[in-house]
Amino acid sequence: KTNLVKNRPTYGHWNKNDGVSGLKKVIEDNLDLRVESIMTSAQGLFHDHPRALNLINACLMASATFIRDLLQFVDTLYYEMITSTKTKEDDDWFLVATLVRTVFKELRRARVIAEDPSSSLSDTHLCVAYLNGTLHGLQVMKSFTINGFRHHPSLSPVLNFHVFKTGAPMSMNKELVATVASQQKEISNLKRLVDKSLGKHNANGRKKGGKAAGSDDE
Repeated sequence: KTNLVKNRPTYGHWNKNDGVSGLKKVIEDNLDLRVESIMTSAQGLFHDHPRALNLINACLMASATFIRDLLQFVDTLYYEMITSTKTKEDDDWFLVATLVRTVFKELRRARVIAEDPSSSLSDTHLCVAYLNGTLHGLQVMKSFTINGFRHHPSLSPVLNFHVFKTGAPMSMNKELVATVASQQKEISNLKRLVDKSLGKHNANGRKKGGKAAGSDDE
């Protein structure tokens, strides 16, 4: 997270596209080693507790998949920026890196429940706190992946503003305009449906009121 933004490094620091160097390559290589190490350790510690072991493996695999998806998002978004905006490549990279930092801020916020637990807590309560924080973090990861990262509420406003500000191709602007128009149409349809329902409700109320008045006259 820090290396992506600190001192505004270039995209080359992230991915040299040579298959052997760059921060992305370091992360990919160490990710596989770390996953294997954690799985081996967990199997040794929880071989008598299969349900706990299954939970650990599920959380670990979900986290590893999230990281791989995030790495792909970084490259994809950067290349979209440099081919569709009029800004400098360094500025495009800084935007992408800042968005990645936002992702980790959201994860940190979700996991805060497990940070700095009170030393007075029992081992059981500490375990619950860490597990709760981990599961909250996984929910946040899922919210990013199902939104393709770019459509996540914490990222999409920044990207949309960047698109309009930097003069992206009309095709991108037209797509956003079409989306807004579709949503406005849907809102109008819902409004007409509500108005129609209220009209029927008021008419029925007047009919019932008229019948009641007639009965009193009789």
